[in-house]
Amino acid sequence: MSNHCFIPFKALIPDEWVPEKFPSPFLERPNALCKVAIDELQDYLKNPIDWTYDFGLNQSEGSLRIGKMFGVLVVQNQAKELGYLAAFSGKLANKNHHQKFVPPVFDSLTKNSFLNIGMAELNTINQQIKGLEKTPNWLANNLLLTDKKSQAKKELVELKLEMKQKKINRDNQRQAAKKECSFEQLHLLNIELNKESARDRKALKKLKKQWKLQLEEVEDNLKETSQEIQLLKEQRKKKSNSLQQQLFDAYQFLNHAGESKSLSAIFQDAKRVAGAGECAAPKLLQYAFLHQLKPIALAEFWWGKSPKSAIRQHGHFYQPCEEKCRPILGYMLENLL
Repeated sequence: MSNHCFIPFKALIPDEWVPEKFPSPFLERPNALCKVAIDELQDYLKNPIDWTYDFGLNQSEGSLRIGKMFGVLVVQNQAKELGYLAAFSGKLANKNHHQKFVPPVFDSLTKNSFLNIGMAELNTINQQIKGLEKTPNWLANNLLLTDKKSQAKKELVELKLEMKQKKINRDNQRQAAKKECSFEQLHLLNIELNKESARDRKALKKLKKQWKLQLEEVEDNLKETSQEIQLLKEQRKKKSNSLQQQLFDAYQFLNHAGESKSLSAIFQDAKRVAGAGECAAPKLLQYAFLHQLKPIALAEFWWGKSPKSAIRQHGHFYQPCEEKCRPILGYMLENLL
């Protein structure tokens, strides 16, 4: 297999810089070899020749562009020559493949792939749902249902508040009667007050029933379309889950021994994370193992504008992410660390 992504070092590398054992990528700082590779890659990123991407370095604070994580893996080829591989996380300029960078573990942009076909099917279902939700009958009755629910809530709240005040009044009447009325008068008053309380409860029950019937009448007008929409949503969920499982199975990661393991198997006992396998580190190791390149050391750095959701600074080194990468790298680096 061609090692077209293998990049020989421009600089002369001292033998003592080559570690005897692959250093953990989760260490605080990259070793000297990785720093040389990173310097060379960063020089290239300042003026790439075959693609353009706005990393947000020269934009105002309002720029929507942000930077990207890059990685290097120092390797030794079968001729015992030292060099490095380069990778970016996710996609770069909306593409998976660029000269100088290793390819993805699984190419989600491949034309007519199961993923693209599946996404098209999901989009069709979404359009069907949106179409049903825009029919005149659905829109009119949904608006009517919303209005009636609002009115029902308002009337029930008002009645309950009125009942609460009337109960307070009855309690006050009872307390006053205990001081001023005879036992017989108090007994008769309690009978009347209890009747009033019963009438209030009956009135509340009647109002609830009235609104229940009115709401059910409108809901019946929505029933047929609602069932169609619900069936489509269930179909969409089933299709989405199946597609996600296919995707997890399509990501097959190699370890140093040449054994393969799917994303599904790696995350079997852990929460699966969207985008797992798209980071730079797994891409680099996958390419090395596929092309019989010996991994020597690995490091990642951020290039470009910092994202608002995480602390990332231009040009700084970062360890592979814990949530997505550690489970994958734990498998890929078996017997190397």
